[in-house]
Amino acid sequence: TANDSVNNIFTLENISFTVDGTVPQINNLTMNVTNGTNFTRSGVIMLNVSVNDSTTTPKIVIFELLNKQNGSQFNITLTSPGGVDEPFGRWTTDLVLSTLTDGHYEVRVYANDIVDNVNTSLSSSNVSFTVDGSAPTVNITSQSGATLSGVQQFNATVRDGTTLVNTVIFQFGNDTQAQNFTASNNSGTWGISIDTGVLSEGPQTMRVYANDTLNNVNRSITIGITIDNLPETIISGGSAAPTTPAA
Repeated sequence: TANDSVNNIFTLENISFTVDGTVPQINNLTMNVTNGTNFTRSGVIMLNVSVNDSTTTPKIVIFELLNKQNGSQFNITLTSPGGVDEPFGRWTTDLVLSTLTDGHYEVRVYANDIVDNVNTSLSSSNVSFTVDGSAPTVNITSQSGATLSGVQQFNATVRDGTTLVNTVIFQFGNDTQAQNFTASNNSGTWGISIDTGVLSEGPQTMRVYANDTLNNVNRSITIGITIDNLPETIISGGSAAPTTPAA
């Protein structure tokens, strides 16, 4: 306070302010599943990170998900910390996997405080996962419409763009029965060699079943073939009347 010669009193007020030129601290980015886990496009992953500011207060935290397979990004923005049973300073979000495209994902965290100091430093390959909701692609390389006998090789090219092909099965069937044969892999070409004599005579549908390591199954690719292993019929006193010739 201050007063003049005639005792007028002037009271000074205290003025305070804060200077903050430091970005928030980001630590301990984690998720509630094992790093590197593969998922179909279903379920939820919980992401957690600690964000603190020693001078002011964190305002916004962004979880950026980078799809390493196609370069796309997906962001989740949080404007308040905490969650169920989470302490202040711990920022948590639930990531719904159905919102993501197929690919291998890594997580980066951005945080800014109330005076817009921004920290973009936390990126971790230790918080990564894969989403794959697509079945393998199948291309049958065996000839459609062929008439076959004896031992034959059947092949299909099977690829999966995100995870791995796990099992390929060739199924042969007609109106009364179906038989399955498990294929072996040779650099993406899956094939079987079988004696067609074990198959029913006549028209057959050959269908390829291919599933990846997350059990996404492609069963849509088929071709038609005909099996003919019957011997020629000999007519007495005449020439042989052949059945449909074998290829």
